[in-house]
Amino acid sequence: MPFNENAQALGLSKFSYSKLQVGDKCPFRYQKQYVEREKTTNLVDGTSANIGVLIHEVMERCLQTFMQTKQPVTEQAVRESVEAALPTVLAKAVCTEEEISQIFAFGDNIKHTLYRILALSEKKQSKLYVEVELAIDQNFDRVDYYHKDVFFRGKLDLVIVNPDGACAILDHKTGYRTLKGHENQLRVYEILAAFALAPLVLSEHNISLRTVQTGLNFVADAVFEWSQPKTLANIKVGNREWFIKWVNEVSDNTVAGVIKRGRHCNWCGYRSFCGSKVGTRKAKASAGADPAL
Repeated sequence: MPFNENAQALGLSKFSYSKLQVGDKCPFRYQKQYVEREKTTNLVDGTSANIGVLIHEVMERCLQTFMQTKQPVTEQAVRESVEAALPTVLAKAVCTEEEISQIFAFGDNIKHTLYRILALSEKKQSKLYVEVELAIDQNFDRVDYYHKDVFFRGKLDLVIVNPDGACAILDHKTGYRTLKGHENQLRVYEILAAFALAPLVLSEHNISLRTVQTGLNFVADAVFEWSQPKTLANIKVGNREWFIKWVNEVSDNTVAGVIKRGRHCNWCGYRSFCGSKVGTRKAKASAGADPAL
């Protein structure tokens, strides 16, 4: 089954998981945000997003430091790396005192998580890829992230490749601990691993990927949640068929202007365009109202 006409047209602007997720939840919003490029209204508080971006940068800096310096992994070294990265990252950021406080509150969990990743990688002599940019064309062939023929692309927070060809992909989350709602994200990461990462690892390290396992790192809880490992053959058939069907459906609904209302309306800056009332909060009673006697 090929990508249909609508998918091919929308794919010219280069699909990503975040775009497809928007289209899956509400095709109307996709149309406004990515096709018509309308400016948003009813903007919501971006605190959670700001915190997530900064924590990602702290973890990226620390991992890159150990990869570049090849220093021995110890708890003290990891702690010092995080403590050095936090003020450096925050110095360049525009954030509130509350956001800064919350980021520092994640400090111990970040140290624990990084030490766990680095110590295991050192023990198994794994290859690490941090914020690796991967892309494929319509034929699922690997292309450069910025190539004109890119159809789908994504940045993976952390990829761990063992010498035996087992690959683990970890995405950092600062939200609630649950795999529910992230299934599609993990599926598209498997696709990027099988079609784009595999040839990269083979060319750089002469390692043939055998299996791919995807997981989420919930920073607030300092725990990992993993999906079951999949073989590359399984991904290249099953995931590919699912992906084409999903992209075609999102594209058809986007072109048709389908409006899907739900809880996501609370965070949508385009709800005024569709007239949704789902995201409008009820006005609070006046503080000066008479008590009900």
